[in-house]
Amino acid sequence: ETTRQVWQMEIPLRDQKELQALLMRFEQDDSDSNKDASGSTWTVCLNLNIGEMGHIHSKIRLTSEVISTHFWAEEEKTLQKISAHLPRLETALEKLGLSVNQMTAALGKPPDPVEITAIEARLLDETA
Repeated sequence: ETTRQVWQMEIPLRDQKELQALLMRFEQDDSDSNKDASGSTWTVCLNLNIGEMGHIHSKIRLTSEVISTHFWAEEEKTLQKISAHLPRLETALEKLGLSVNQMTAALGKPPDPVEITAIEARLLDETA
C-alpha cells in the first residue's frame, strides 16, 4: 500500500534588485516498502538561483533519525563553497541527534530537479 503526501511551494526572494524564486517540495512517504518500524521517510527538495552563485539544488532525506543530504551546483565556485561547508553541516546535524548517512555535493543538476507542477484544483483563484 502506498501513502505519499506531497506539498510544494514557491517563495519569492529578493536578490539585490531582482526577485528570485525558491522552489520547495516536501514529501512524506508511508509506503510499506519504504517504511521501517520507526516511521515514514521525509524528503525535502530545494531549487534556487542566487545571483552569481547560480542554480543550487538540494535533496534532504530523513528516515527515523538517519539523514542524507545531496547538493548540486551549476557553478564550480559554488560547488567548492558547498563542499567546504559540508563538515560544518554534518556536525550541526549530529548535535541535533541525527545520524548522518551520506553527504554529497556535485557539479550540475540532479536527475530529478524540483519543478512546481500544475495543481488541478486551486484553493484560491487569483483571476476571479
